[in-house]
Amino acid sequence: MKLIYIKSQVNAIAQRLTIPVVFAVALAVRLIWWALAYGLGDYGFTTYDSEQYLRLAENLRLYGVFSQSASAPFYPDVVRTPGYPVWLAFWGWLELPIAGIALVQSVLGALVPVVAMRTARALGFLGCGWMGLLLAVDAGLVVFAPLMLTDALFTLLVAVWMHLLLTATSRPNWLITAALAGALVLIRPSGLFIPLATLAWALVRLGVKPISLGVAVVAMALPFGWMVRNYSEQNAFILSTIGPNTLYLFHAAAVKAQAEKRSFQSVQSEMINELNKRFDWGNDPEAISDFTTYCKHASMDVYRAYPAAAAKVTVMNLTSFIAKPPRGYFDVALGLGKSNAPVTGFQADRSQGLLQRLMATTSATTMAFSGYQFALQLLQTLLFILGLRVLWIRHKPLALLVMAVFGYFWFTSAITETDARFRLPVLPIMALCWAVALEKRNEAWVANEKL
Repeated sequence: MKLIYIKSQVNAIAQRLTIPVVFAVALAVRLIWWALAYGLGDYGFTTYDSEQYLRLAENLRLYGVFSQSASAPFYPDVVRTPGYPVWLAFWGWLELPIAGIALVQSVLGALVPVVAMRTARALGFLGCGWMGLLLAVDAGLVVFAPLMLTDALFTLLVAVWMHLLLTATSRPNWLITAALAGALVLIRPSGLFIPLATLAWALVRLGVKPISLGVAVVAMALPFGWMVRNYSEQNAFILSTIGPNTLYLFHAAAVKAQAEKRSFQSVQSEMINELNKRFDWGNDPEAISDFTTYCKHASMDVYRAYPAAAAKVTVMNLTSFIAKPPRGYFDVALGLGKSNAPVTGFQADRSQGLLQRLMATTSATTMAFSGYQFALQLLQTLLFILGLRVLWIRHKPLALLVMAVFGYFWFTSAITETDARFRLPVLPIMALCWAVALEKRNEAWVANEKL
């Protein structure tokens, strides 16, 4: 009887977790975090790649050029894509300071659980409050929202894309969804799979028809246009150099360091020096194109030479994607730590002494936050697996779509130093499976006719 009572109370609470309630919780948590980080942190909401994005945005706003150069002549940039710099340039044009942009991103971040809940309800899951709450209190989504990085904007738009994709019923809806898919690639190049997933779902839902061709054209228009721009500027028909660069200087470097039992920094420095000797960046018009080719081939040489180390590093990265909390970001944002260097990164041998290093460089407050987030991520992963199993039985095409998008971001994260923020874009995707797992009538659930 007691278990029945507890279950009834849990279900009653879930029914009260409406979209406005979940949004209020998500917004409150994010505003509190922004205020704490603004008052206690000394990083100004910038870290890692923030300086590059801000420089690109400033040059766009002041000079109308896409360049990371500090002054004229402006060297065309092919490392970053323009989506996020344009976003920052817009707010800069409105003379909003970085702290103000961080606040805007935090508020928008509270919409992620709202969009995910609307998607779940469109699929027939009326009692999806717990799913929304899991997104509202996810510390990763909260911590990264105010940072001058692509994560907050990209994650929200991935959630919107998924909602539009699964609810599209008319030609304009499909074309809007395709356009958003293409725009996502210009915010983060790793989103290149999203236009392909959009086309695949259009073929499943619509068949081989003119509208499907229209989806393909619209989805690839922006990425293709940017590749043409890069070809005209640097004679390299590529979306960005970030992929080959990361593959070689992070993943391959980590593999070599692991195999040769050397520090990651020393191996990476050697690789950078070799690249600078090999390529004449300022005078050779083929340098960028040759660089991307060289990075791919050189990386494969490292993998062939050290297959066991390559497998070990990749498995560690895949595991980090699932379980790693944003430990260092807690410390820096709250003014408690000396750096946000991820202790589980390539900079250290992760097979020995990890716990000791972590304890020595982390405050008790951050350890508490990290423990909470670690437990939450394990719960989310368990619910994802359980829900995916039900989804596979009830609607295989949707299950395959979820698996494909999740799997793509999971495996591509392994080619770099897996940071906790790389997991964020898959959370709205995983949330669909949480809704399935948490739906109290999921055993009777039948896929919505719109699917």
